[in-house]
This record gives sequence, C-alpha cells and structure tokens, in this order.
Amino acid sequence: MSRSLLPGARKFVPTGANDTPLSNYVPGLGRGATPFSTRAETAPAPTVPNAKLREMRDAASRAESQRRANELFGKPPPGYIPGRGRGATGFAGGVSRDDSIDYTQGAADKSDLSDANFDPFTGYAENLFNDAEYDEEDRVADEVYESIDQRMDGRRRSRREARLKEEIAKLRAEKPTIHQQFADLKKGLTTVTQEEWESIPDIGDYTLKRKQKKQQMLTPASDRGILEARNRESFSNSIASAGSATPIGFGMATPLMAGGMSTPLGLQTPLGIQTPLGLRTPMGSSTPSLNDLGEARGTVLSVKLDKVMDSISGQTVIDPKGYLTDLNSMQLQSDADIADIKKARTLLKSVISTNPNHAPGWIAAARLEELAGKLQTARELISLGCQRCPKSEDVWLEAARLEKPRNAKAVLAKAVSVLPHSVRLWLDAYAREKDLNDRRLVLRKALEFIPNSVRLWKEACSLEDERNARILLTRAVECVPQSHEMWLALARLSTYEEAQKVLNEARKKCPTSPEIWVAACKLEETQGNEKMVQVIIGRAVENLIGRGVAQTRDVWLKLAEEAESSGFLTTAQAIIKATMKVGVEGINAKRVWSEDAEECLSRGSITVARALYTHALERLKTKKSLWLALADLETKHGTREALEKVLQKAVTCCPKADVLWLMAAKQQWLKGDINAARRILAEAFSHNENSEAISLAAVKLERENNEFARARKLLKRTRQNINTANVWMQSVQLERQLGDYDAAISLADEAVKQHQTFAKLWMVRGQLHEEHPTHRDLAKAIDVFREGTVCCPRSVPLWLCWVNCERSQKNWNRARAVLEKAKLRVPNSPELWLALVQVEIESGNREVAQHVASKAIQACPNAGIIWAEAIFLEDDNAQTHRAVDALTKCENDANVIHAVARLFWKDQKIAKARKWMNRSVTLDPSLGDAWASFLAFEIEHGGEKECIDVINRCALAQPNRGQIVWMLTLKLKAVLDHMYPNALKKEGISQVVLDALHGKLQNEQQSHAPAKTPTVAAPTGVVPVPNPTAGQCGRSDSSDKQRGDSSLPNETSKSQPDLPPPKLSRGANAEDVGSAKGQ
Repeated sequence: MSRSLLPGARKFVPTGANDTPLSNYVPGLGRGATPFSTRAETAPAPTVPNAKLREMRDAASRAESQRRANELFGKPPPGYIPGRGRGATGFAGGVSRDDSIDYTQGAADKSDLSDANFDPFTGYAENLFNDAEYDEEDRVADEVYESIDQRMDGRRRSRREARLKEEIAKLRAEKPTIHQQFADLKKGLTTVTQEEWESIPDIGDYTLKRKQKKQQMLTPASDRGILEARNRESFSNSIASAGSATPIGFGMATPLMAGGMSTPLGLQTPLGIQTPLGLRTPMGSSTPSLNDLGEARGTVLSVKLDKVMDSISGQTVIDPKGYLTDLNSMQLQSDADIADIKKARTLLKSVISTNPNHAPGWIAAARLEELAGKLQTARELISLGCQRCPKSEDVWLEAARLEKPRNAKAVLAKAVSVLPHSVRLWLDAYAREKDLNDRRLVLRKALEFIPNSVRLWKEACSLEDERNARILLTRAVECVPQSHEMWLALARLSTYEEAQKVLNEARKKCPTSPEIWVAACKLEETQGNEKMVQVIIGRAVENLIGRGVAQTRDVWLKLAEEAESSGFLTTAQAIIKATMKVGVEGINAKRVWSEDAEECLSRGSITVARALYTHALERLKTKKSLWLALADLETKHGTREALEKVLQKAVTCCPKADVLWLMAAKQQWLKGDINAARRILAEAFSHNENSEAISLAAVKLERENNEFARARKLLKRTRQNINTANVWMQSVQLERQLGDYDAAISLADEAVKQHQTFAKLWMVRGQLHEEHPTHRDLAKAIDVFREGTVCCPRSVPLWLCWVNCERSQKNWNRARAVLEKAKLRVPNSPELWLALVQVEIESGNREVAQHVASKAIQACPNAGIIWAEAIFLEDDNAQTHRAVDALTKCENDANVIHAVARLFWKDQKIAKARKWMNRSVTLDPSLGDAWASFLAFEIEHGGEKECIDVINRCALAQPNRGQIVWMLTLKLKAVLDHMYPNALKKEGISQVVLDALHGKLQNEQQSHAPAKTPTVAAPTGVVPVPNPTAGQCGRSDSSDKQRGDSSLPNETSKSQPDLPPPKLSRGANAEDVGSAKGQ
C-alpha cells in the first residue's frame, strides 16, 4: 500500500487493483503513454495499430466522461442529447453530428422536410418514399401509368410531327443548308468532261497563312564599306598620281576663266577633299566609283527634263493652270493598295473560273483592272464576259463604257442584236449618238422592238416638234394606254374640244388616276369655267372613292401645290376644298390642317395654305389660333384689303379674343383712320370690359394723337376698374410726359403701395426724383431705389438704376458696394459684371477694370456684352487676339460682332467693317448701339443712300436694347450724339440725312405696303415720329415695347423692365472709336 508524501493526504486505493487485467490492456494507454526503450535492444518495441489505438483511446475517454457524469448528475433519460436544449451544434460544417440521427426511431432519414422545401401545390420536392420497398403493386401501377402516357402521346403524334416538319421546312427555306444551296450545282457536275475537271485550278496551300513570318531586318551597308571591300580585291598595273583625279589645284579642272564659278575655287569639291587626295578613287580610274554612278543618274534626270522642254529656251510643255488638277487626278497606289489589288485579282479570277456564267464576277474583274490602271486588260476581260454572259445587259453596258467612243457604238449594236428588248441598251445607244436624225432612228428602231416602253416614247417625243410629237403621242396612247403621262401630254398638244375627248378617253383607260381629273380642271380653268372646276373635283373624289382607290392627303396636297406652281390657283383651291376631310378624324382635324398649312407655307405654296386655313375656319369658326395664323399669312403675303376682311370675320367669330380686336384696330390706325380705330376699340371693350391690353391700347391711341385729356380720363377709369401695375405705370408716364412731376410722383407713391413687387414702378419713381426740374433730390432717389431692391431683390435693372445714381455723383465706393450686394442677390448676371467694369473704368482704374473683366468672363463665359467690353480694355496690339477669343466663345453674339466691326473701322478696313456692322444689326435688330455705330460709320465712309438705308432699317427694327436705352427712333440721334459726339459735326452731311434723323423723311418703301410691315410705327408712311412719352425720359417706358403684329402703339400684356441709361460715357469704347475717326 503506497502512501502519499504530502501530509494529511488521503489514501489512494485503485479500483480493481486485485482484478485480472484485460487481454488487450496496455498500461498508460488511456492517458496517452507510449512504450519506450531504456537501452539499445535488437528487437523492436511492441506496437499497437494506429486505428485500434484511437478506438481504444476514444472508448476509454467516453467511459470516463460517462462515469463522472453519472456520479455528478445521475443516469440521463432516454433520448437525451447533450447541449440540445441550449441550441448547441457540432463543429463539423456547422451542423451537429446528432442532427442526422433520429434517436426516437433509430433510423436515418436524410430528407429535407423543412418549410423551405415545401410547395403548396406539388408538396415536398424530396422523394418521400425513397426508403420504401418496391413491391409488386408499385410495378403494376408504373405499368398502368406508362400505358396511359403512351396512349396520350399517340393521340397527338401526327399533328406534332406535321408541325415539326413544317417548322423545319420553313427554317430550311430561310436558312438553307450548304447541301441544299449547292444541290442544283451538283446536278450539273454530271455533264462536266474530263478536260474541264483538269482545268479547275488548285486551291493552293494556305496552311501557313496564319503563321506570322519573322520580320527580316536589313541594314544597308555604307558606301565606305563597299569601297573598301572593292579595294581589297582590285588590282592595277599602273600608278596614278596621288589625288590627280580631283587635283588639289583649287578646282582648276573646271577652269576659273571659263565660268568655273559653279565649282568656285574647288569648294564644291573643296580642295579635293570630297575625293581627298584621290584615296576614294584608289590608284586607278578604270573601275567607276559611286560618285560616277551618282553623276550618271543626274545625267539621266537631265535628259528626262530636256524631253519635256520646248525648242524655245525657258518654256515647257506643261500646262501651269492644269498642273495641279492633273496631280489631283493621279491615283497613287501604296504597297497596301497593290497587295489588296493582287488579292482581289486572285479571288475574282477564281470566281470567273469556277462560275463563268456569273455576270457580276466579270464586271467586278474588269473594274478591278480599270482601277489598277490596266484599261486594255479590263476591256479584254469584259469582252470575254460578253461571250460567256450574252444575256446580261449589265455586262454589255460595262463593255460599252470601257470601250473607246468609236468602238462603243459597235458594242451596243451587237448588244441590241442579242438583247433587242433591253430598254437600257437602247437608251445608252441613243445617248451616244450626236446627230439628231441618228438619235431618232435609234429610238424608232427601239420602239419597233419595245412599243410598251413609256421612257422610250418620252425620249422620242422630246426630239420632235409639236406636230410630229402629237402624231407620236397618238400612237403612244395606243401602245401604252395605262400611262396617264402620255394622255396628259397628248391633251396639252390638242385643242380644247380635242383635249376634252382625249381626257375622257384617258379617264376610261386610267380610271384610278387623279392626275387626269386635275388636268380636266386645269383645262376648264384656262377657258374661264371656274364653276366647272369645283364640279369636276367633286366628281373625281366620289369616283375614286367608289372604285376603292386609297386616297391620301399627301397626294392631293402635292397635286394642289403643282397646280399653284403652274398658275392654276382656282384648281388648287378646289382640290383643297374637296379633300379637306380626306384622312382627317374629328379629334385631330385642327392639328392636321394647321400642320399641312405650315408645311405648304414653308414650301412657298401660299394659295394652298390660305385655302387650308379658310376652309378649316369654315368648320372651326371659334378657333383663335387659326384666325391668327390666317391673319399672319395675309399680313406677310396678302393685301391690306384681304387682311381687313379676315380681321372683321375674326372679331365676329371670336369676340373674346382681345388680340384680334387689337390687330383690327391697328390696321385702321396704320391706314390713318383714327376714328375707325376708336370705334373698333370701343366695340372690343364692350365685349372685353376688363381687358388690360384693350384699355392701354386705347390710351396710347389718344396719346399718339395728342388727346391727353381723353387719355387721362381713360386711365383714371381703367385704374378704378382694372387695378393692374401696367395701368398705374401708364398713368405715371402720362403725367411725366406732360411735365407734371408732382402729380407723377404722387401717382408713383400710391402705385408702389398697391404693387410693391413691380420693379418698373420703383425705377420710374426714383427717376422722377432724379429728373424733377425744380426739386431734384438724388438722396431721395437713392432711398427709393434702396427700398425697391428690398421689395424686388431679383430685378437687375433696379439695381443698375441705383448704381447709375451713385455713378452720377461719382460715389465710386458706394457704387462698388451696391454692385457687390447685387451680385449676391443675382449671381452670374452679365449686366452687373459689366456695370462693375464700367465703374472701374470711370474711376480711372483701368488695370483693375481688366482684372474685373477677367473675373466676369470666368463667371459668365458666354456673355457677349462682357467680351465686347473686354476687347477694348486691352492694348491695341492685344485687341485682335482678344476678339478672336470672344468669337470662339460667342460666335453669333451681336455685341461681339459689333465690337469686331468697330475694330475693323478703327483699322480703316472699310469693306470688312461695313460687312460686320451689317451682320451685327442682322443678328440682333433690337441692339440699338449697333445701329448708332452703323449710322456713324456710314456718315463717315458712306453716302447719302447708305445713311438713309440705315435710318429706315432702324425705324423698322425699333431697337430697344443697348448700353444707352432704346425705345423709339428719336433715340437714334440721341444715342448717336452720346456715343459719337463728333459724328454729326462732319462737314458735308446731307440735309436729307439730318431730316431723316428727326423723322421728317418720306419713306417710300414703307408707304407702299404698310400691311406687310406691321412693325412700322407711323400711319402716314414716314419715318416714325418719336413718341413724346419717351421724349423727355423714355428710359423705362414699357408701353413702347410692342407685342408682335397685333399691337397698337401701346399694346402690351406684360411690360419688360428696361435697362437704365448710364449717365456717363462708356470710357474706352467711345475713345477708341473716336480716335479711329480722327485718323
């Protein structure tokens, strides 16, 4: 009994110490002990197999664990799985090793019976009876199911097989197999003889085609190496003087006295160094050197040049004018082109060899040779093609094209003998004849073989006079009765009675041709029977519909336009009236008719478009857009009387459309009938009592005729009934025009209380304080502008009014501060940046102005007004480059074009300056500054006619934009004086030009057609007299901006704020142009 060495330790009594050990017991094996040897023994230690060792170790471990668990917790219940209650799983693959065993049944079931594998319709995807035994009943059931499947399959087999065969046949028809494609060719192989088989070319060996050949690098040897190699192998039995071949004697081989300066003093072969001391021509001259070869090549070149020289010295046979054309016509072929031609030649040779009856192959081969420059080879090939493919007209035509003109006729003669029914061959032969009688003979011979060719009959008739053409056409309609063109041509050459008979016969032969009916209408119109025209067109539509002929609007519109272009206006109108409903549904009728009319207008068919609008309005009388379109058409292309009739009908059908009333009133005003215009406006007001546009038009009509008392009453009544900002604006402007600034200020104060967000009122209110004749108060004006910017922070013109007020007092710092504040409210505004640049210019900070302009261009890269200002900020040498940059960014901006024109003017490039001035006013006719510059330019460099033309064009354009605010024609003189103060001081200015600037010149162009130019602002045909409204201060008169063709002098629905005028000059711009004038 062993005892522990520790004090107080209990005795250890091993269990079963006296028992007999098991047969396979290995001491210490349970704790992992292994046997070892203490000395070197010859016999190996006893070993245990590894698998058996692991099994014994696991069994001992499980037994020990079970024993300890029993001692601590007792015996586990049946079916107990350790850790299952807390959700523990095994370590292998994330799945517990106990999940695959059903401990309650003791059988392994690996089927997935989870909800994820269950379908409500088909059930579980797993085989539920996979583990069941397959018995006799299962076999019988399978046989029953199989017999049912076979029976059901047999019932539909025939239809399925038929459908499958049909699909296969359809597929083979669309995409035939290689066997099917060459089936007919394989049948022809039975007739191939032995000689033909042997003549088939070999396909060649292309197995190494795809292999990349190793590129060989060849380096040319130097001349020195070649000479040295030759010297090593050369022998000579004579001794030459050293260097005597090219003696050192200063080039005396070309003697100095005999013009030897071409080899001056031996310098071309300097001191004999080119062949130094004769070493490169070694010891003998019997063998030529490379220099000799070069000289020989030069000699050959000189001989070739001499061949192209005439006998007269200094003249050549080369045409200097056509030399470049000849060079362009030369086709240079590179190595790649030559390789492609060779490859194509091989392929085409194979094509014509394997299939000699294939005409396109012969044509392609001939054209390839023609492209390669071998014209004779091409002719030989196409000749052979004509022998192999005699029935192909393309081959014959190609042969005729390649042959010389004298031989082409023979080719075509042989061609028409082989193919006498080919129209193309006969026409080609006809085209190659030069003599008129020969051409007639060719066509008549062709008509003997092909009498039903319309094209041949046309060409034959075109060669005859009227009498013979009628005879030919009589025969043509017998041979080609279905061609309406032949019938129409015959009718045109006949008298009225005969033409009627011809057209009646044509209608029987061609019952579905609308052209014959239209021709009958034209015939009746030529005789003045306009009533019959409408009757015939009506019958035509009914007849064609009865025969089931599909009619489209495009066909009838085309016939109507052709009739109008031929001068048959009644026929065109009758066609439109009879076919208005063709192809049109009730829902989209207005859209279809409007689109057709617009397309006809774009093609210049005015009568057809007018007829479309007129007949559309007969069905849609209350459509304002159609009336406006018709009125616009009459304004541009009609007469004054026609326009008045249209407007009278329009206001009757659409009494609520104020724009139509305004157009009618303006038409009477342009005619000079003021009372009629008043009556129209009064009637319009009775139908539209609260119409702002009609009321303001009536007010301006009275102002234009100096009826200020009536205008004031109308405005007072309008303010009571129609309390709008524009009405208040006109009231203030009327008092301002009459000079009653106190009343104007009072009205402005009351107006801004009711319309605080209308920036125009704030602008006028501040300007009234600036311009008051007796109590001018700039501080009050600034306060008004400041208050206005609070109510209208997004109005750029209002901010500029404030800035200009500060600039007028030379408060540059305040102006800068206001502009910085404005840029925060309205970022990236070109007008604000431009004002800031001008402030710096006026304050004398030109460098700062350039810096500000650069920043402005970065912020607004497409702003033409900034680019135009930046051009003149540069030095004279840099202005051109700046202008190029401006044109790159703003190619079609009128401000930039105007600036470039002024640069040309400054450089005295008169033609270019006039061209660019005209371009600027054409791009933007509303830019007043460009008109002023144009007029100043013509005053200096033009004549009286040019000046009058500019003034009249400006009057028609009515410019209203610019650095100096534009409203009416009087502004042309005012802005001209402002921008170019010395322009009108030039001696020799015609009095006519000065009268034109004051509106006293008769403008004949305007007086002839006032209805076609509704923008003319004077009823008597003179250059428009300026409105007194803008005479004193028209900078913010919104009433002067007209609204299209329908506006009276004071018509506007929305007033657009105008830019306020700068009080000071534009600085660099005016100075530069002034200096140009001084030059």
